[in-house]
Amino acid sequence: MNFLKKCLLGICLIIVISCNSLESDTKQEAYMYGEQDIQILSRYDIGSAIYSTPIATVNDNVVLGSHDKAIYFFNNRGEIISRYETRGWVHASPSLLTDGTIAIGSYDKHIYFFDENGNVKQKIKPGGFIFSAISELPGDRILFGSNKHGIVFYNVTDKTNTCIPTKKLTHGTPAVLSGNLIVIGSNDKNIYLLKTDGGIVAKVKTDGWIFHSRPLELQNNNIVVGSYDKNLYIFDRKGEILRMVETRGKIHSSPIQLSNGNIVFGSCDGSVYFLNGEGEYLHHFYTGKPVYSSPAQLSNGTVIIGSNDQCLYFFSPEGLLKGIYRTQGKVFSSPVVLSDDTIVICTTKGIVEFLKVKT
Repeated sequence: MNFLKKCLLGICLIIVISCNSLESDTKQEAYMYGEQDIQILSRYDIGSAIYSTPIATVNDNVVLGSHDKAIYFFNNRGEIISRYETRGWVHASPSLLTDGTIAIGSYDKHIYFFDENGNVKQKIKPGGFIFSAISELPGDRILFGSNKHGIVFYNVTDKTNTCIPTKKLTHGTPAVLSGNLIVIGSNDKNIYLLKTDGGIVAKVKTDGWIFHSRPLELQNNNIVVGSYDKNLYIFDRKGEILRMVETRGKIHSSPIQLSNGNIVFGSCDGSVYFLNGEGEYLHHFYTGKPVYSSPAQLSNGTVIIGSNDQCLYFFSPEGLLKGIYRTQGKVFSSPVVLSDDTIVICTTKGIVEFLKVKT
């Protein structure tokens, strides 16, 4: 009986797959989630690929974009509230602003602003395809990347903007860190450290695109981000590289840091990696297919992450495999966890699932 059948039947035996001499070195816990331990609350078929990572609002409504050129709004039970049509693919992930507004860009060159039920509050056309998520800055300004202007600082009130030109499009997800330090990667193979007025603090040169990976500020105030040159970069706030963690595939995934200090991320070599807080390698688990998805956490500390092998993986904070749930397609976007631990996962087949771990 092959591995996929075992996933479908919920047999609590985990097969450690090896491929091209890359083997997992994580161990199993005594208890593992099987299919029978996952409750499907809702399953909705959009019918078109989903690459956008959903977000949850304050009231646990869920917002996501799709390649059917629409933006979807669900309640916390997985029931659709509304659908808004744009004129271009919605590849970017939505962002939740401080006043509860949802901002999301589209390939139709607009950025849309909604309330949590999908009512349009405003839309702007700053120019260029909007690939990245939107970050909020003081003074009615937002920050995003585009294929036209590079890194854009845009004033929503007076429609003025300041641009940091990049030699290639900017698909990287921006992050506003402590002390108002802005970090964003670009397809020109640079990671930019910026002031809120657009001044450049430093550039970290890599050998590959920073295509999506969102910069993360660690507990020790160092910064970590993944590159398509197959390395995870750890650097200080002055842009000095402290460590490079090499994998065997492009890193599209955004890293997270757990309360125990461990750093978790996925790689297109098919693995989920666990590092300690200093970036030293602990172990990895090989899924068999590229891992574009970024990890998230349940309230009990369980780490969840999707893979192109069509499965959602559950790990303990120490990196021990707890279980596998087979989804309805490749998982490119990242899971989101609601306040009651409901898991929302989307696939490239256009399936949106709302799940709950029973035990």
